[in-house]
Amino acid sequence: MKPKQLEIYNSIERFFSNNDDLTVEEKEELSKLPSENMFGLPTLILGGVGFLFGPQLLFVPIIALLFGILTFGTLDKSRGQNPWAFYIGITFSIIGIVLHELGYTHILN
Repeated sequence: MKPKQLEIYNSIERFFSNNDDLTVEEKEELSKLPSENMFGLPTLILGGVGFLFGPQLLFVPIIALLFGILTFGTLDKSRGQNPWAFYIGITFSIIGIVLHELGYTHILN
């Protein structure tokens, strides 16, 4: 990860984390555990939405794909973050684009 991206990611993570009531030892113990990147789940959800609505609306999976690719750079393997949410979300958005190009649609009831 690039230093500038890491700095931005850490500032966003500090803003959303609420560890004020924990002791220093508890914070250190939590930092040792493998964690999920905070952009992984939104990428997965946007990819799923891109898969659902991609055959009708092409801009939805394109936005999901761009979001996934741009935020994939915030993944920090040294902290043991799981990349699979990114992989699956990006794959769903690519499938939505392919479905649109092939003209396939699925019916949502």
